[in-house]
Amino acid sequence: MKPVPCAIIFFLMIGSVLVSSCTAPLLCPFGPIEHAVVRPPNIARSPDLILLTHDLLFETVARNMHPSWSPDSRELVFERAPFHFKGDSGLCVIQADGSHPTMLWPIGGTGTMEPAWSPIGDWIACWVFDKHALMLLNRDGCQSHRVSDQGYNPSWSPNGQRLVYERYLSDSDVDICLINWDGTGFQTLLGGPTDARDPAWSPDGHRIAFASNRDGTYNIYVMNVDGTQITQITHAAGDPKRGMIQPTWSPDGTRIAFVCSSDSIYTRHGVLYAVDVAAGEPILLLDAKRCYDPAWSPDGDWLAFSYGGLDPSGPQGSDIYLLRMKQ
Repeated sequence: MKPVPCAIIFFLMIGSVLVSSCTAPLLCPFGPIEHAVVRPPNIARSPDLILLTHDLLFETVARNMHPSWSPDSRELVFERAPFHFKGDSGLCVIQADGSHPTMLWPIGGTGTMEPAWSPIGDWIACWVFDKHALMLLNRDGCQSHRVSDQGYNPSWSPNGQRLVYERYLSDSDVDICLINWDGTGFQTLLGGPTDARDPAWSPDGHRIAFASNRDGTYNIYVMNVDGTQITQITHAAGDPKRGMIQPTWSPDGTRIAFVCSSDSIYTRHGVLYAVDVAAGEPILLLDAKRCYDPAWSPDGDWLAFSYGGLDPSGPQGSDIYLLRMKQ
């Protein structure tokens, strides 16, 4: 099956709003192409694990990653990129049952990545490589709004009014910042010589989980939204380039799922765990060492995550799976 060509969309920049011509949703060519499927070893046939994406949009194996749920848990938006990434990624939306995949934002030079769906449902925050900006896209991809000149891995406040995100300074120096959705009210929550990344806003709106090597090894921490009362949740020790990263909250705010890095936090993949925030006892969710980008569904039923390679020298791309969290 040949890839469906992406529609050519012309953009006009007017102030801070990017207006594009809107056409009918572009169908993404998902299909049963078996050699493109990236399966975790020994667990692919589990009834509690569902393969959501498997396709060859490009001539080489694609990478499907960074899933984010719609507020009603019926859809996911995710980043799609050619395996040999050169900044030309795009965003797709797919139903939670794997049907009706549509192109939200085109692939081909924009480098649109790391989407985060607003809990209100009206906007999707993302980093746009070509614009060097954190931007908001509306649900049909016809309008966008520039928020900030920095803004990796955004996470929304529960009321949809603010965003917490990474401000990247270097591989070992990443700050966590806050900003209003309209670009006002910028604030640095955590900065300085230690690295803090992967912020995730709690469902009750009072706390932010994040990963940091402030004690020598990357662990999961929780702080108040004003940056006070930093509490360490996990307690990994050893290699400063490994540890616990990419936290995502359960909808009731009692647990945090995360990735235990098996190689380096810079490769972004590892084994999936969850931890009780009050008790601090991690439990293994999935013993497969190439998982990354976990995202808990708002209804609490599923954990979406990416599985596969992030290194272009590796053997394969990546796909998105759903892991059942409730029986």
